[in-house]
Amino acid sequence: MDDECKSNIVCFFRKVIDDKIQKDINKDTNYMTDTLHLGILNDFTALGIDALLNKVSTEEFEKLGLDSKTINFSVLNYNIILPAHAVRHIYNGHGAKGYGRERFTDHNMSDELDYGNLYYVLQNHDNIKISRIKNKKTESLELNLDMQYQGSNGKGSIVLEIEKIVDEYWFIIIVVVPNNKKKQLMIKTAYKKKIKKEL
Repeated sequence: MDDECKSNIVCFFRKVIDDKIQKDINKDTNYMTDTLHLGILNDFTALGIDALLNKVSTEEFEKLGLDSKTINFSVLNYNIILPAHAVRHIYNGHGAKGYGRERFTDHNMSDELDYGNLYYVLQNHDNIKISRIKNKKTESLELNLDMQYQGSNGKGSIVLEIEKIVDEYWFIIIVVVPNNKKKQLMIKTAYKKKIKKEL
């Protein structure tokens, strides 16, 4: 980190923004149709995801009618993909001028430079979690499966939350990791959440 940014991690993040990503994101997002290929997942993140997937119990994924192909694979050399609809979702749900379901728009991604940090956060995370949702009938937590990006077995794919502390916020990126021949990690959305200070 250079002297100019020693005391400001946000400043540092902005120094490492990928110009091409930022240029593409700065287009009119509501008419954006291009899928952005951000690069190859580095070993640090890939091995972290692999280790996390290996910890999921057989009982947990079989309960949802899944087989081992949903979990037992490696994301080494996966490409990081940012689809146009994900950009629109982030912009409308969390951006400065977001208007999607307006009363739910929180504007926590109002700094457009945040979009250029997606690749950096994915490659230099502080934490990775498997996303789970509450079953309304049993009240128990179950794997959150994404049906848009299915694996080679035709089943839903595991959803992950990749997090990094950026100044006083958690920068959180939601991704899907399908087990298929395309080897693509798909970004679903991203947002920032203010860190609660302990009293």
